Amino acid sequence: MRSRCQVSVAGGNTHILAKDRLTALQSVVENLGAPDFPIFLRLGAVQRAALQPVTARALLAELELSARRMEGMLVPGVRFLNAAGEFLGALFMRPDGGELAASPDCSLAVTPRGIRIVVSAFPPPVGFRSDPGLERGRYACFFQRLSLAGGAWQGIRTEEMGGSGAPVALPKVPVPPATRWDLARVAGAADVTQVEYVETPVPEAFRDILHALESACADSLRLKRPLEIRFD
Repeated sequence: MRSRCQVSVAGGNTHILAKDRLTALQSVVENLGAPDFPIFLRLGAVQRAALQPVTARALLAELELSARRMEGMLVPGVRFLNAAGEFLGALFMRPDGGELAASPDCSLAVTPRGIRIVVSAFPPPVGFRSDPGLERGRYACFFQRLSLAGGAWQGIRTEEMGGSGAPVALPKVPVPPATRWDLARVAGAADVTQVEYVETPVPEAFRDILHALESACADSLRLKRPLEIRFD
């Protein structure tokens, strides 16, 4: 289960955030100029904190400033679709570029270069290479899109990887469950048949986090009560 952050004000709404999502947004904001966002970047430094209304006002100002500075910035990610092409949800690149899902034979990650698939099959599928940093016997390739048809996965490589538009056969691609997605329109098992690389404006990708924090700050100012933050 993902670690959570609970943000609340007595008499107001309670917001539950994924801690790794908050951390990812902090990583983005830090690059905008850390000295301008001291309160926001300290969130999570302690397990429990209570911000008085005057501090909540300052935090709200930091959030508004960060939103202005993030305009035009994009974050790499993937969106999940079903067989009808309907949007099911999305996952965005982690600050460390780490795996989003993995099995013994295959792993999936998102990078600015596209969807990164790493396999251990030998000989490796078309286009896969042994990149620096990979364990011996592991091969990587980057894709624009993955699809499941007839029980088999295939992918369209990026131009960088020599993609010509022809699909490449892949081993079974591990798809993280909807409970691990950053945005989800489904609950429980999801019938994912397409995974597409996307670049999303940062404010849109983190809209849930920004909205929750801004709403909590507004509650603190309206009710004149502390904004309480608790990490599980």
